[in-house]
Amino acid sequence: MSPAFRGRPATGAATPAGVSRPLAIRDDRRLVRQGRRLPESVEPSDVTAFLDDLETHRDRAITLAMVLGGLRAAEVRSLRLADVDMGMRRLRVVEKGGRERVVPVDQSFFDECACGVKELDRRPDLAVSRRGDLCSDFL
Repeated sequence: MSPAFRGRPATGAATPAGVSRPLAIRDDRRLVRQGRRLPESVEPSDVTAFLDDLETHRDRAITLAMVLGGLRAAEVRSLRLADVDMGMRRLRVVEKGGRERVVPVDQSFFDECACGVKELDRRPDLAVSRRGDLCSDFL
């Protein structure tokens, strides 16, 4: 007997993108698609508290790029200082598949970048990764 007839939600309604969405059973025992839930947003006070706990300007800049620019983790990992346009306040981001896009970001991100680069000038030991490799860029 299929899971749909045992009173449990079933999966398997394929969307055009090939992703299956959960199904629900109505009283007349027909399967219907459930609506998608939107992701919950994070309260600004929680973001501020998280940023205050970060120790380096680099970590704060990375977090701000994700929060303010909507960047994915892989996009942030591929960022280089050359991708940061402080004058126009935007980032050049390489997406999945190698396509590029330009993302406007708030001034607070660029302030953290500037402080981080100054910190690297004072303490070159911060340019060494945890594996011991020399990092060529701030981000």
